[in-house]
Amino acid sequence: MNQRITSESIKDNYILVYELFDETLDYGIPQLTDFNILKEYISASPGGEDINSSISRTPTNNISWRPKGIFYSKNEIFINFTEIIKFKYNFNTRRIMLNSIHGEVECKCYLSGMPVLKMGINETFSRDDELEKLVFTNLNFHQSVTLSHVQDSITFVPPDGTFKLFSYQISNTIRLKPLIMIRPKFKVFKKNNIYKLRIKVEIKTSFKKRYSLRDVKMHIPLMIPLRNLKVNFNKPLRFKTKLGSVVYNMEKNCISWMIPKLEGNSRGEMQSEMDLLHFETIEKQHISNVHLLKQNKNDLIYYDLNEEFKVLDSSKSSHSKQVSSINIEFDLPSALYSDLKVTYLKIEEPQFKFQSFPWVKYTVSCRNEDYSFTLSDELFEIDLTSDELNEIEDYRSGLQNKVTTELSSKNDDAHLDKIQASDSSQSLQSKAHERIVDFEEYMIEEDAVSIHTDLLTSPEGTCFEVPKQSDLPRDHDP
Repeated sequence: MNQRITSESIKDNYILVYELFDETLDYGIPQLTDFNILKEYISASPGGEDINSSISRTPTNNISWRPKGIFYSKNEIFINFTEIIKFKYNFNTRRIMLNSIHGEVECKCYLSGMPVLKMGINETFSRDDELEKLVFTNLNFHQSVTLSHVQDSITFVPPDGTFKLFSYQISNTIRLKPLIMIRPKFKVFKKNNIYKLRIKVEIKTSFKKRYSLRDVKMHIPLMIPLRNLKVNFNKPLRFKTKLGSVVYNMEKNCISWMIPKLEGNSRGEMQSEMDLLHFETIEKQHISNVHLLKQNKNDLIYYDLNEEFKVLDSSKSSHSKQVSSINIEFDLPSALYSDLKVTYLKIEEPQFKFQSFPWVKYTVSCRNEDYSFTLSDELFEIDLTSDELNEIEDYRSGLQNKVTTELSSKNDDAHLDKIQASDSSQSLQSKAHERIVDFEEYMIEEDAVSIHTDLLTSPEGTCFEVPKQSDLPRDHDP
């Protein structure tokens, strides 16, 4: 009714309220709580004399989630499969610590009458042949699904509009290859009397070439194995790559490698280089700029954007106790990591006999820290002489006492965590942790038959039309 409910509005519509309670509860037991059905009884205007005539149509069947009398001139149903991968790889142990799939199927139904849908799946939901098939856990079906018929197909009478058909989790992913593997290297060296940090990352995809990752964002932390050296943001970031571009990401204190499109079964490489300064040099320049009422990028980033001295604080232990992760965000359209797909879809409506247009869409998505690689000490190289190292460690100015007293207990390692041989998420790890994985392990041939890499057999595109019922196969081999 799009109006605020008050005591007066309840009194004015008490008959309607009584009828709603009568439909919702039966001897104190909830019977009908679906909003799509109940909203039919709220069509009476506030203070109106007439009560909605549909109240008398008390549902007497078992399908309380779908009202009768629905009609569409064009009958369509959209089925969207979405999977989120939780992947964690540890370079210290060279093991996959976590590789699980969280998926859900959302439908948008615009079908007339009371249709009965039967959707075939190429995987079974049972636990038979666990070593050969995916094992679904935490299965949650919509109330419209006939559970007694759930095996390799799902039978249901869909609600009208948008609803979640089912959600699932897959932990036994030992037979699935990681979609992306990387090999990073961090190197500190001195050139033309300037300290520099060079970051090199190789990336490799291990799925069929006909699929492509979209909007790939790799966030690489600005980790420097020498705590007294900091990035000089007054100098521009230099990078070299054939894939996308590299930018500073101040929010995450990292550099971000942005790749618009990354094909399957391909390799790529990125090198970036940035100048380094001793933190006391940055402190000197900052104090001088304050007196001169000037500001450079180092002042803005190290002092103004965060708490003062937060990034410059270097009072904690050395790099051997520091760690961070490389996180990758991406979308994979037209495919699912689990290789789950619809094999057929039957739509039957005994009264209308309409022509229907079903559409199916597959998407894999990873955001934030869903897909991450934990760094290790062996990835860092210091190409400096002993004299240069002593110069960095022994470099002190008259400002040292001032700096060390004002520095907070929080330091520039706030974005770093303690290296652990096993991640804290081990309690959630899948059976994939039993493997030792190398960067060069996953080499695939385009013509090779592999259940790991043949993610999808549908054509390229965000969605495809399911064949008409007459063309649908009756028998299917998962």
